[in-house]
Order: sequence, then structure tokens, then C-alpha cells
Amino acid sequence: MNWKKSAWKIVTLLVVGTLIFNPELVAFGMFIDYVGLDLFLLLLEVQVVTLFGYYFQNWIKPALKLVMKFLQKFDPYFFIPSRNVISKFPVILCHAIPGYFVIYLSFVVDVSDSVS
Repeated sequence: MNWKKSAWKIVTLLVVGTLIFNPELVAFGMFIDYVGLDLFLLLLEVQVVTLFGYYFQNWIKPALKLVMKFLQKFDPYFFIPSRNVISKFPVILCHAIPGYFVIYLSFVVDVSDSVS
């Protein structure tokens, strides 16, 4: 017997058994027994992905846009390259690290001043 199939059967048995022993959750346990634990977890995953997508579009993405505008004012060399550009020139990813070139250029200028 396949290990994954037997593990799912054991986990389903434990979850359904635990839910059936609680009188308020008997119907819920029977529903999970009917549809299967893997399909039930898939339904939960779809709900979580949908909820996270909503909050990402309406709350997280606007906040990150403000952070990106601040970083572009702070570091004139900061930009996020496209996937096509990254595939051609992988070294360009250092521009996506905020403050990298500002710090790098300050070290280059300091070292050249102290040498001469």
C-alpha cells in the first residue's frame, strides 16, 4: 500500500473520529467523511487564497507602492527589472536591492580618496 494513501486514510479517520465525538460537530464530521479530507482541505485552501488575494490587492500592494516610491527617491539607481531583462543580464538584480549602489559608490569614493 502506498504510504501517502495510508497516511491520508489515517488522518481522515482521526479527524472524523475527533469531530464525531463532539456533539456539536457531528454533522461537520460526517460532511468531511463524505467529501474526504483532501477535498475539504482544498476547499479551505481556495478560500484562503481568495481572501489573501483580496487583502493583497487592496491593502498590501498600495502600501508597497508607497515604499517603492520612497526607495526610488532615496536611491536613484533602484528599479525592479522585468523577467526578460533578468534572463539576459542576471547581474542587474543588484539594482533591485535598495541602497546597494549608493553604499557601493560611497565605498568606492572613500577608498579612492584615501589611496591618493
